[in-house]
Amino acid sequence: MADKPFVFSLASVLRLREHESEQARLALAHVVRKREQQQREVEAAEARLHQLMQAGPSGGQGPAGFRQFDAHCRAARRELEQARARLAELNAAEATARTNVVLRHQAEEALRTLHDQEAQKHREAVEANEARFLDDQAVAGYQRQRNLVNS
Repeated sequence: MADKPFVFSLASVLRLREHESEQARLALAHVVRKREQQQREVEAAEARLHQLMQAGPSGGQGPAGFRQFDAHCRAARRELEQARARLAELNAAEATARTNVVLRHQAEEALRTLHDQEAQKHREAVEANEARFLDDQAVAGYQRQRNLVNS
């Protein structure tokens, strides 16, 4: 007995949700790489500032040497603050990307669950049709045999 194959009516929407989930995962991976790079830049800026503070003023002990040292220290601190600010932005972007991945996955999973439920219903209907067909065949065979015995 030939039954129609299972066709999910929302297959195109499911493919779209799968694509969106994959894009969200790729975006998260990109943001994580950028955040890790920025973390390394923050650590490097901290190391430069620490090294500068350990070295102390180098242009002699006069007021010009101290002003130059102070200018270098302020520049290093400003660089560190900017690097930390970029890191904070990337941390927020990562959190947003993680939330987006979860939301996209939930939407995909809901459709996948619906797909699986409809596929199961289709399989059960096919099995019921096959059982009905076999029952009809068995009854017809019994009736033919009974008619042969009675004739």
